[in-house]
Amino acid sequence: MLDLSFSQEFVKKNFLHSEIELEKNAFVFTENEKNEYVYFIENGIVDIFKNNILIGITKDGEFIGITSCLSDGEEYSFTAKCKKKSKIIRISKDNFKKVIEKDKKFCDYMMKTLCERIKITDLKTKSFLEKTYEKRLVFEIITHSIFDGTIRKVSISIDELNKLTGIPKKIIQTIISNFVSDKVLLKKRSEIIIINMDKLQSSL
Repeated sequence: MLDLSFSQEFVKKNFLHSEIELEKNAFVFTENEKNEYVYFIENGIVDIFKNNILIGITKDGEFIGITSCLSDGEEYSFTAKCKKKSKIIRISKDNFKKVIEKDKKFCDYMMKTLCERIKITDLKTKSFLEKTYEKRLVFEIITHSIFDGTIRKVSISIDELNKLTGIPKKIIQTIISNFVSDKVLLKKRSEIIIINMDKLQSSL
C-alpha cells in the first residue's frame, strides 16, 4: 500500500499558503462548493463524505481536494469535515498546479497518490458488492494500517470501521477477536496491532 502522507517541510517551503485551525465538526469544504483550494493536514483528522456517506478518513501529512483541483470541474466532488480540532494548510488551486508543473518528483507522487485513491475506491466498491463482512473488514484494516516504529497499527477505531464498512460493531468485535485468537491481530485496549500481515492478506 502506498504511503499517502507527505512532508510538512516541503509543503511550507514550496507553496504559497495560509494556515487555518478548524474546530471539531467544522467543514473544510462541502460537496458542490467551488473548488478554489487544495488542503494539507498538518495535524488532525478529516472525514470524507460523498452523498452524506463516510468514504474515507484522512490524517496528518495528507492532501485533500486534489481530485477536484485536477479535474475539469469547478466544484468539490465530496465533503471534508474535521473529526477533531485540526491544523490545516490551505493552498490556492493555481499555485498547487504550478508546483506540479515544475517539480517532477512531486508530480509523480501526486499521480501515484491519485491512482492509489482511485484503486482504493474501486476496491471498496467491489468489497461492498461482493465480499463477506470479514473480507470487507480486513480490507479496511489493511488500508488504514500504518507503521509506528517497528509495529503496524490500525489507525482507526472500531467506531470508524463501523462507519466505513456498515458492519455492526458486535460483528466487528467478534471478527477481530477471532483474528486475535489466531495470532493475526493483537488488541491492546483501544489499539489494534497487525502481527501477521501475510495471514491477514490471505483472508481477502
